[in-house]
Amino acid sequence: MKFFILLTIFFLSNTILYSQDFRYGKVSAEELNEKVHPLYPEANAAILYREVKTSFNYSEDDGFTILTEVFERIKIYNSEGFSWGNKEIELYKGSAKKEEIKYEKAEIYNLNASGKVISEKMRRDGKFTEEKSRYKDVVKLVMPNVKEGSVIEYSYSVLSPFINNIDDYILQFSIPANVINVTFLAPEYLHYKIHQTGWININLTQTKSPRTINYNYTSAVGQRFGGTIPVTSLEALTFDEYIYTISQKNIPALDKEPLSGNIDRYRSAVSFELESTKFPRSPITYYSLTWEDVVKQIYNSSSFGQELNKSNYYKNDLDALPLTGKTPAEKINIIYDFVQKKMVWNNI
Repeated sequence: MKFFILLTIFFLSNTILYSQDFRYGKVSAEELNEKVHPLYPEANAAILYREVKTSFNYSEDDGFTILTEVFERIKIYNSEGFSWGNKEIELYKGSAKKEEIKYEKAEIYNLNASGKVISEKMRRDGKFTEEKSRYKDVVKLVMPNVKEGSVIEYSYSVLSPFINNIDDYILQFSIPANVINVTFLAPEYLHYKIHQTGWININLTQTKSPRTINYNYTSAVGQRFGGTIPVTSLEALTFDEYIYTISQKNIPALDKEPLSGNIDRYRSAVSFELESTKFPRSPITYYSLTWEDVVKQIYNSSSFGQELNKSNYYKNDLDALPLTGKTPAEKINIIYDFVQKKMVWNNI
């Protein structure tokens, strides 16, 4: 009996993958007619296909920057899955640099009365940006006419100057995912450590391939008026590019359980942490932090450590509290109750 069930699941999963065309705009009537997920019938929505590719561009002005391209196809099964008709893209920003969306397109697919596939692009007012914090903006994409049975596609790219801050590659969501493919291409000058979380066996492979870029190299040669003359020349630089690929299929949803705490701690994901850089004609620079370094950064942070060094919070208010003649424990409770009523979360 167990063998029959496993054989059935294997047959279904391979049938699902074989019948789909994972190219933008190639949504089929079969996908739109699907009433429930073949493997997880309780799902409100599902990721039919998700592809993420991260590569590094090079320019003389900016050095290496990160280009992340995302394509995602989502199936809506019922009204409880309508929220998956909206997409949020987080963009980090610093004092002088920030991440930018280079392009985005989104489309929703439904069946008309005669069973023909019809599509509708995201409207102009379907995209807007919100400031989430000092360091992060959120671009929201909202699709029109989301219905039970709809299929939605998103395709966008993000350009980032922060080579030491790469978002985790999430492989498990609150809905099942049929296929997730990730490609991460890093030049040999940037050395990343790989971390994995979650219980799913992640299929990660590593290869390398030569790559050539042109760059201007300035050297000080010759003599003039008792000094050296800088000379700039265009050079071709060939280096190894390390290619990491992840291919996952039929990933179950990660449901939040009671008393589970932060569910992201259990989510299957892969992260790349910049450990060091070693550029031609330059010394090695280390970025990976020890726990001692982390502690120092936290206590030097203006939003944490420097706040702890401040004093006289609520001094005038505390002077008015009935603390006279109270034991230390009673004072603590009175002050705690007072501060608790004064605190308001700003959602950041």
